[in-house]
Amino acid sequence: MDEVKAQELYDHAKAVAKSVEPPLSEDAIELAGVAMSKQTWMVLLGEQNAPGAMFVKQGKLGIMLTEFPDELGSKPKDAFAAMIRNLRRDCDAVAFVSEMWMAKYRDKKKADFKSGDYVRPTDHPDRQECCMVILYVGNRKLMFIAFIHRNPTRVDDWILHLDSAKEDQGIEGRFA
Repeated sequence: MDEVKAQELYDHAKAVAKSVEPPLSEDAIELAGVAMSKQTWMVLLGEQNAPGAMFVKQGKLGIMLTEFPDELGSKPKDAFAAMIRNLRRDCDAVAFVSEMWMAKYRDKKKADFKSGDYVRPTDHPDRQECCMVILYVGNRKLMFIAFIHRNPTRVDDWILHLDSAKEDQGIEGRFA
């Protein structure tokens, strides 16, 4: 990868964030651009993409990366989610970045998921791997995703998947 490709990834990511309505602040657009382009870059390089948080406070960017070892169960994820909630109180914008598996569940209801009556996306036969950035700006939450394809590795363009500013869209889960 070269600097030109990195700049293209960053410019595209910023353009996606800039197209959101109602508009985001310049700091939030900048943060989204950095977060999305970093995720894409790491996948294309074939590197392990560590989950993390990026944040802007008074115009300064901060980054924290972590790992969620399977043998520790949900405790590291719960602790990191609590840290993100604290950052959201103090910062102008916060982004949670990660890779994830997604699956479509056509015959499931919310109660099925709450009771644990479903196949986890990790184990679902029709799962899709994607990069994810959840951007928090004030009380607003936006989820951007880009699907990952392997052999050869490529990443689709980023799209706005969910936006809490829209009436029918909410983001639920540990990091929401």
